[in-house]
Amino acid sequence: MPRRPSTFSGVFLPSCVVGVGLFLLVALLLEIPLPLGWATRTEFSPELFQFRTTGWFVVFEAPLPSVQLGSRFDKLTRFLNDRGYIPSVEGTTEVRWHFVQGQHPFYNYGRGPAAWLDRALDGWGQGEEVWITWSQEHPRLARVLWPQVARWVRNAAYCDGYYKSHLLLWSVLDQSPQDPEELRALIRQIEQEEAEE
Repeated sequence: MPRRPSTFSGVFLPSCVVGVGLFLLVALLLEIPLPLGWATRTEFSPELFQFRTTGWFVVFEAPLPSVQLGSRFDKLTRFLNDRGYIPSVEGTTEVRWHFVQGQHPFYNYGRGPAAWLDRALDGWGQGEEVWITWSQEHPRLARVLWPQVARWVRNAAYCDGYYKSHLLLWSVLDQSPQDPEELRALIRQIEQEEAEE
C-alpha cells in the first residue's frame, strides 16, 4: 500500500511565512518597535586619507555580516592624492580606522573625533567641491595646507589632530590667507593656542 504524503511539512512552512507576515503587518500598523533594523558606521583612515561606510542588518541586537556601502569625499580625496597634496605613507603596515559617526536602530552611536574632519571636508554643508575649487585656485597654499592636515590627523593625539585640522580648515575659509607664509603663521597660531590649553 502506498504511503500517504505528509501534509505537515506542506502546511507548516507556508503557515509560518503567513504568520510572520501578519505579525510584521500588525506591528507596523500599531507602530510597535520591532527587534530588527539597519545599522551603519562611518570611519576615517588617516593613513589612506579615506572615509568608508559599512552597514549591517540587526536582528534582536545581533549583527549580521556587514557590507561595504561606499565612502565619502571620494572626489576630494582622489583630487588631493592625484595632485600629491597628501603625503603617502608607503611601508605602513597598520591602517587605522577612526570612528566618525554611526546609526543603530536600538541606540545612538553619536559622533567620534574624526567627525571634526568630516564636517570640515564637507565645507560645513557646502560640499567637498569647496575644497577642490579652493585648492585649484590656490595651489601654493594647498601645498602647505593639505600636508599639514594629514600630519595632524596621522601624528597628533587622537582628538587633538582632528580638532586642529577642523580649526585650520575653518580659518582658511574664514580668513582667506593670501600667501604660504601667512598660512604657516596661521598654523603656528593654532598649534600655540592648542598647546596652551
